[in-house]
Amino acid sequence: MIGRFLLGMASGAAAVTLLRRRPERDTSNGGPADTPRRRLDPDRRRLVGIIAHELRTPTSVIMGYQELLSEGLLGPVNGRGQEALERIRRAAAQLRDLTDGLEILTGDGASRHDAGGEIVDFNAVVSSAIDACVGDAKARGLSLGCETNGHAHVNAGSDTLARLIDLLVTASIRSTTADSIVITVARGPGSVTASSRGAAFDAERDGPSLSAQPDSVATAIGLRLAIAQRLAASVGGTVSLENGQFRLRLPSAPDR
Repeated sequence: MIGRFLLGMASGAAAVTLLRRRPERDTSNGGPADTPRRRLDPDRRRLVGIIAHELRTPTSVIMGYQELLSEGLLGPVNGRGQEALERIRRAAAQLRDLTDGLEILTGDGASRHDAGGEIVDFNAVVSSAIDACVGDAKARGLSLGCETNGHAHVNAGSDTLARLIDLLVTASIRSTTADSIVITVARGPGSVTASSRGAAFDAERDGPSLSAQPDSVATAIGLRLAIAQRLAASVGGTVSLENGQFRLRLPSAPDR
């Protein structure tokens, strides 16, 4: 219940509507008065910043107390209690990432993320993300797995890449009606790809956020995809929907 409450806050209709409102039109030429990136006007950007701050502060408190409890500093916690605390930690971390993502979508949050500068083992990041999402998948009666094809390295900040993969995996879990999801990693000429098998993204339902249309209202899944697309672009990659599956493509880096 706590997890659903925390995640539901981040996809609240008010914040998403602010991000997706239609810009005013320039009557001199009939075109959008805003830039191609559809940045929010200063007042709306400030309001989104306030919303993000108000979400981030209690989230930090929740994560702090969760850590104190899980380490036994406020008294002993049994096994079932530790499982509950781990779910709280996971939900709070997802809310933190979505809160940061709101600022990324307005163009104000890119500096929070390490956009590049290190060669990262892509397979290891995907495996770690899947391990972190196993509990979410089990709660929905899903099995979650990964298939890799050889070594794969990318030049990207490890934190940015981890958040990017996590967003795509959690969106896949939420989208599917199947009983299993497999994330496949493949290396091609000059690029590394990760794609989902078993997800069921709906282009009409989830795609508007990817197209950055100012009048579209994101679903909870679409919000994750929109943030993931922006994070991928920050490291020279792309996120697309193909036949109901996501496909992440990133420039490959030499094996170390």
